[in-house]
Formats: sequence, C-alpha cells, structure tokens
Amino acid sequence: MQGARDEDAIVDINVTPLVDITLVLLIIFLATSYLIAQQSLKVELPKASRTQAIEARTVAIMVKDSGEIVMDGKVVSTEILREDLEVLKQRRPDLQVVVGADAAVPHGRVVDVMDAARVAGVEKIAFAVDRR
Repeated sequence: MQGARDEDAIVDINVTPLVDITLVLLIIFLATSYLIAQQSLKVELPKASRTQAIEARTVAIMVKDSGEIVMDGKVVSTEILREDLEVLKQRRPDLQVVVGADAAVPHGRVVDVMDAARVAGVEKIAFAVDRR
C-alpha cells in the first residue's frame, strides 16, 4: 500500500496560475504605460502666418488657504470677481468656471466664490480636486 501512494504523489509545479497572473500584469502595464506616454507627448506645433485667437470658455478660480481669491493670476475680491465674470459671460455665453480651493479654506469662502459666479450669470460651475 505504501508503494501505491508514492507513485500518485504530484511532483510537478503547476505554472498555469503563474502564467495567468503574469499576462494580466503585462496587460495592465502596457495599458498604463500607453496612457502615461500619451499624456506626456510633447509636440512642436507648426507656425501659421494668420491666426485667430480663441477666447477660453473655462475660467479657473483658486481660493488660497489664506482665503485670497485668485483669477487669471491676480488676487481679486468677490466684487471684482463678480464684475470680471459678468464681462466674460457677456463675451462667452457658454462660460464655465472651475473652482479650486485649498483643503483648509472655510466652506463659506468657497460659497462666496460660487455665489459671485451665479450672480454673474454663470451656470456651469465645477470643482477642481486631486485624484486619490
């Protein structure tokens, strides 16, 4: 009886799960490297003799941790922000606003920015966040 058991023992390593995992990891690696390479490609655009500037339809507004509101690289008050957004809204009816605020900014300060955008007539407001 002892001899029959020794002959039935499995002595080979099953590599099928190892190959499956390796292929899945390879596919994930290829997909993510393609996305990373696509985002980081730098191209030199050709020059044209006649161009027309296109006004951006999205405005980024940042609220610093100190509570300062920054629009287009300059610090503005909520009143000036509202006035500037009204002018931009007249030029671009499809104007969008992206509000980014430091995590330490009080909720009320962000609401002030949103309120200024709503009073100016902006209907599309989004929030800038970092991915986790």
